[in-house]
Amino acid sequence: MSDNVKAKPFGKSQEKIVLNLVKWMAKLQVFVYRKTGGRLMNTFMGAPVAILTTVGHKSGAERHTPLIYIEDKEYVVITPTKLGMRKPPVWQLNVEKQPNVSMQIGSLKRKMLVTVADENEEKKYWPKLIEVFSEYENCLSRAEGVRKIPLYVLKPVE
Repeated sequence: MSDNVKAKPFGKSQEKIVLNLVKWMAKLQVFVYRKTGGRLMNTFMGAPVAILTTVGHKSGAERHTPLIYIEDKEYVVITPTKLGMRKPPVWQLNVEKQPNVSMQIGSLKRKMLVTVADENEEKKYWPKLIEVFSEYENCLSRAEGVRKIPLYVLKPVE
């Protein structure tokens, strides 16, 4: 992360407003992405977007989340930044309880296993994610001292 990036944490009321906007946008993006096989709404601010399908840790229902990602051969790398807010996104709790997920990239849907990136993978993938979506620097800065934002490496399941 560059030294000049010092995004301030969101206040509680800011988080509430931003979360409501993000939830609405995410629902629209998931609907359009899935209906068009990923031909439409497959980016966010120029970064590639995939749809992660998890099982709700409380409800047991399928949950679909649009996420920025990078690929490294057969692996997919994602992160639960939630814009650097205090609490992690619900999908993070879902994958912690049930790491078997589905990932849709374009029209391709794959079953995958979520693993937490180790230190070497973090060193390798954080710069690549930031290159794809520079706002991640602000997310990390906002979360500093509040929560650690992990990276997840998704590995295909046969």
